[in-house]
Amino acid sequence: MLDKDLFDVGIYTLGAFLTYKYLLFGLGKFAGSKSKKINSQLELELMVDKNRKKMNINPNYKIKLEFLKDSTKAESERLDENLYRIRIGGAYANESILKHELYHISDGHCEENIIPLPDKIIYWLWEEPSAVFYQLTNLK
Repeated sequence: MLDKDLFDVGIYTLGAFLTYKYLLFGLGKFAGSKSKKINSQLELELMVDKNRKKMNINPNYKIKLEFLKDSTKAESERLDENLYRIRIGGAYANESILKHELYHISDGHCEENIIPLPDKIIYWLWEEPSAVFYQLTNLK
């Protein structure tokens, strides 16, 4: 009986997590649906410059930008001290999702390259929701 109860708890926990994850994803997609599209590397660079100032991102941070023509992706990561990278393309190449990725850098979410389990929990319960909240409201 205990094994069935543990299995049920696991199934419900997984279901709750997937619902939560797709709710965040859906809110992000909703915010991006009305956002200005990014069509080139130059547009990406100009948009980062504009939003970087608004977000008060540390001027010592260098952010390498990659516009991906053939890939649907949006990610930000720390490469080294004060060096970050944003890769964005396809359906995710819009100003709303760019702000989301810039928020991850601005708020220190990229400081660890390898994420152990407790940090993944922090990521999903705090960092990702706060980036989606910024993406929706522009409030830090």
